[in-house]
Amino acid sequence: MSSAKCARQAAQEGEPILGVVEAVAEREGTDPTQLPPLQETIDADAVATLLDGADDSVAVEFTYLGHTVVVRGDGTFSVDPLGDCRPSVET
Repeated sequence: MSSAKCARQAAQEGEPILGVVEAVAEREGTDPTQLPPLQETIDADAVATLLDGADDSVAVEFTYLGHTVVVRGDGTFSVDPLGDCRPSVET
């Protein structure tokens, strides 16, 4: 697996929910308008309310189109391929 595929999405400031859709579209090689609405996966308004005024110690993690998304209270986010970038755990 290439390291570029598993590289963390650079944290971005501004409107994180819009940034999430744009980052996933870039990873999928498509236009953001061609993706299913994020609202079908998570209540974006509830996420915004939850994170409003929070710092980076508060985060919401969810899955969208095969990607693990983490949005933090400071407005930054990361998008990683689902399962591909997490270390395996030996039991």
